[in-house]
Amino acid sequence: MTYTVVTSVTLGTYCSEVKADPDEDMNRSGQTAIVQIGATPGLCPDEAMTVTKTWTSATLVSTDTSSVPYTYEFDIGFEIKLDNIGEDDLEIKEIADLLPSGFVYTDMDFSGDVTTTPEPPNYESNTGRWEVVWEFDSGLSVSSGTSKSLKFTSKANISRGNYWSDVITEFDDGAFPDDKYTWPTAMVAVRDVFLNTASTVDDETLVANVQLNVAAEGGIVSTWDLP
Repeated sequence: MTYTVVTSVTLGTYCSEVKADPDEDMNRSGQTAIVQIGATPGLCPDEAMTVTKTWTSATLVSTDTSSVPYTYEFDIGFEIKLDNIGEDDLEIKEIADLLPSGFVYTDMDFSGDVTTTPEPPNYESNTGRWEVVWEFDSGLSVSSGTSKSLKFTSKANISRGNYWSDVITEFDDGAFPDDKYTWPTAMVAVRDVFLNTASTVDDETLVANVQLNVAAEGGIVSTWDLP
């Protein structure tokens, strides 16, 4: 859906927010689509934060060719980034990450700003997915105009397809009327491509190769040639 608006002529920073009600749950994008009027950059008025999740690395561990489609085991790293783009400081109470189907949490990556270990992962039988929750009893402070990152590793046993995460962030002191939801995000796309070469009938030679591609929402990131 696209539409056109007329901007204000007053200098300043203008931020908008999208809301949707899938399955009667209020989901909000956070302040986004920032428009800057004038040359001086600024922050969104009042409270504003964006929460994004991306996958940062994928390592192929093994391939199971006994089934169709093939099943692959990966070690995959993720990063959740919290950007306070508003004028007010914010305290985060909880981050809940619903991992894609076939993914399990393995360990924290302490190269991020947040080093709090999560609660024991919870398997949600209604979705068939693992949920990982970080709780901050004293609040995780993100000052105005700053950001913090949380990094962790996971193991995935998956076949070809698209795999999405869902992250929900809860804030202290009623900063927002609803928790922040990232929408389905951090897509891991797995594709196996079969490359076949056949010679003449007399030669009776057939060569078959399999190429494995892993992509993010922006396109292919890693490629492996499988034996």
